[in-house]
Amino acid sequence: MEGILIYDERDKDKISTIFAKEGFVDNDPKSRDIILTLLSGELQRFEPKTKIFQKMKFDTYDLRVEMGKPSPPLKRSLKSMRCPLMRLKKR
Repeated sequence: MEGILIYDERDKDKISTIFAKEGFVDNDPKSRDIILTLLSGELQRFEPKTKIFQKMKFDTYDLRVEMGKPSPPLKRSLKSMRCPLMRLKKR
């Protein structure tokens, strides 16, 4: 990816904006999290209550996006499955 802009206001007390020249996406199969590795960029953070502004430049910045806990596998009988699902299970 090139020309990356991420605006994050999940935490209303610390609003972040990240700019990066380039980056790539990876995932952690165990946790199902997405990992964004950003290259040559800048992180800007603003705290509205205190009016504090921070700016940090980086060569490499890893941003983990938590996708939640994995769902337990579905336990279904062959009778309750539609044809395509049965074909996959039988193999």
